[in-house]
Amino acid sequence: MQTAEKENLANLSVEEIKKLIALYPESKQLLSIKGTQNSYYQSIPRNPVDDNDEKYATFFEKLNQLLRKIYPTSSLPKDLMLHYDFTVSTAEHLSSITEPLSLNTVYNQAMYRQAHNSDYLLTLACSTIKVSNFLSPRSLHIGHSKAHLLRKKFREDMVLLTPPLDPEYSRENVQQCVTGLPAYQQEKLMAIWNRCLHDIADCRTFWEQICFINQQFWQEISTLNDLPLPNNYLMVPQEVLVQECLLDLFCKKKSNWLMNVLFTSQGRDRLLSAFNGIRGCWDQTKQKGTFLFWANVNRQPVPLWYADDALISEPYQIRINFTLKDITKAMQTQRIIPASSLSLLYLFFYLGLQVFGGILQCQYLPVMLKKILQDNQLRLKNNELERIQAMNPYLYLNFEETTVSADGMLHLVNPLPAASYEQYKKRSFQDEIQGCLEYLLKSDG
Repeated sequence: MQTAEKENLANLSVEEIKKLIALYPESKQLLSIKGTQNSYYQSIPRNPVDDNDEKYATFFEKLNQLLRKIYPTSSLPKDLMLHYDFTVSTAEHLSSITEPLSLNTVYNQAMYRQAHNSDYLLTLACSTIKVSNFLSPRSLHIGHSKAHLLRKKFREDMVLLTPPLDPEYSRENVQQCVTGLPAYQQEKLMAIWNRCLHDIADCRTFWEQICFINQQFWQEISTLNDLPLPNNYLMVPQEVLVQECLLDLFCKKKSNWLMNVLFTSQGRDRLLSAFNGIRGCWDQTKQKGTFLFWANVNRQPVPLWYADDALISEPYQIRINFTLKDITKAMQTQRIIPASSLSLLYLFFYLGLQVFGGILQCQYLPVMLKKILQDNQLRLKNNELERIQAMNPYLYLNFEETTVSADGMLHLVNPLPAASYEQYKKRSFQDEIQGCLEYLLKSDG
């Protein structure tokens, strides 16, 4: 992802735009948006839900259980409990929001929440990324320095399965990164980090620690930086929530289109064909992506392919029959972990949850939607097709490093002026997405 060292990003040339649209036709939707950053988020309507629908009740029950596990001393936002707005972010990876690109995404979600007077931010973060991901899940960002929270031996682990951090190792690294700052800043940052270490001492996983640290960091930002921000940032691992919801669905064994797609040979064959070749899903010919799940091999994600009614990985001699019994058992034992394609199939297409995504999700989610609608490839009923057709797959949260998101934890000792954030909100939407569009070009150029 391109990092912007200044607020003004160069425009793409006409030739570059033509190439971009040729490579990524769905980018035309983002290129058509006019106005400011803030006006874009204000234009997106809320997405309320029908409280009488059992599938929503299950989702909120599992979500609230997970939130209470991660944030046991926090009160849940009232409007979330009332199902006020069924819109979340799936743009972020499960990593520290002190990372400037991630922090900018949170500020963008805040614009949407402010427009609808919400008092919380909710992120269902991708946790099947490796610790070595470019968004630095293992690090806190302090100015231009990174304080590693995990040792190198964990670099190939899925963040979801990584054990808790070593407090002394992390403390030494944070201390090293703040050395050279004014004494009062060193003292304050170390005090904040020591308090975090105390609060996360009983966490059993690294992802629980990061979620809690992110909430504390955001609360400090919203309190210390003179900004009108929702003060409750809630991050949960997308795959854990989806798995809990799916296991509940599997246990009830109720007939619905998702169960029919997953647990009939004809349904899986249609799904395999519909999403084959879509980035973010799988490509059976090129052996890219993974079919609905990742295999967990020594905490590392291993792709699985579908053949002969089974999930298969020949290099690792894995074969899991795609039956309700065997898939349920493999999920319960964390032998397999839901992939993004399955998460979106459940969250977006089955539940009807509106999801903000990053630049890549805004390319492949619309294609997934079109494939489902095209000739009704999954054999859905008319009412389901009509509901899916009304969904918006283009909701976008911007990844850019700007003056509002640079410096990471230094925001806690160098407060961001309210005027800077207000100026950022008024910037052109098109100007702000240039870096991410250039990233698309470079990723295939």
